[in-house]
Amino acid sequence: MSTVLLSDLSDFCNQIVPKFSKRQLVLLDGPLGVGKTQFVKKCVEQLGGELPDSPTFSIINSYKGASLPIYHVDLYRLESEADIESTGFWDLLREESAIIFIEWSHKIPHENWPRSWNQMQLEISFTAIENEREFKIS
Repeated sequence: MSTVLLSDLSDFCNQIVPKFSKRQLVLLDGPLGVGKTQFVKKCVEQLGGELPDSPTFSIINSYKGASLPIYHVDLYRLESEADIESTGFWDLLREESAIIFIEWSHKIPHENWPRSWNQMQLEISFTAIENEREFKIS
């Protein structure tokens, strides 16, 4: 587990982004307001993409990256498999190459994630010190 100050988030992303593959799922979980979207913004910036907004209301945002399509999915407001299906989410996994950041990924059972995609799971939590976050990577 890594403890990262928000001011050091860019450096943390510099360590993570080079590990991404051409078919990368970044599964993000943690409480509301912990920094999941901030993490995505820093990673997208380092990938050469447009700076994203939170996709809470649009569910799926897409960004043009330096070399790969980048998608940012927020499952927070979705409550069922039918909700997820209605967004077109599963169609993203037909891409030949892409980086897909998925907030609230625990809403999809682990066994449903495709094995043909590299998966990086991050659990982000608050620490006792303000502006500091813990990132548990698996």
